[in-house]
Amino acid sequence: MKRNEKGEEDQLSFSEVRKRYDDLSKRSGFKAQLGKRIGVPDDLVMVPAFYNLFPGITPSEWHYRAAFIVPFLRHNESGPTLGAYIGDQERLKKAGNLERRILQIARAAPQQDIVYLRRLLMRFDEPAVNWNTSGLAQFFSLDEKKNSNGKKILVEQYFIARHRAGKGE
Repeated sequence: MKRNEKGEEDQLSFSEVRKRYDDLSKRSGFKAQLGKRIGVPDDLVMVPAFYNLFPGITPSEWHYRAAFIVPFLRHNESGPTLGAYIGDQERLKKAGNLERRILQIARAAPQQDIVYLRRLLMRFDEPAVNWNTSGLAQFFSLDEKKNSNGKKILVEQYFIARHRAGKGE
């Protein structure tokens, strides 16, 4: 992990984590270790693939939360936000009513919210979303204010996309 001018550790971007995940996925068994059998982020502590994803660093809660989601979410600079992607899937009738799930994520405590998000993402075929505009960096934070703001962004993006009548509106 890099250090900034103040000597603090800089977080990796999700696109860097996803690229590393994709590179490591070519190894036999890597994807399976981070796959569906992991129930909560803390389960990753006993998973060698987790430490291969973040080599040579002492992982923070951010790392556990990012690794918990990375198998089910791709990054695309020109992609929609996560909330917009989910809202579009519902609006285009590619998924059933997801409002209850989105609100469940938003109301959940920071330890449970990521579990609910992962369960929702497992319903889709690895959506490619823009990590930077999705507010997920804040969502992954355990700081209550940042986490709350990340959830607010997800809910707003979802409802706006769900009710959009067509492109450009």
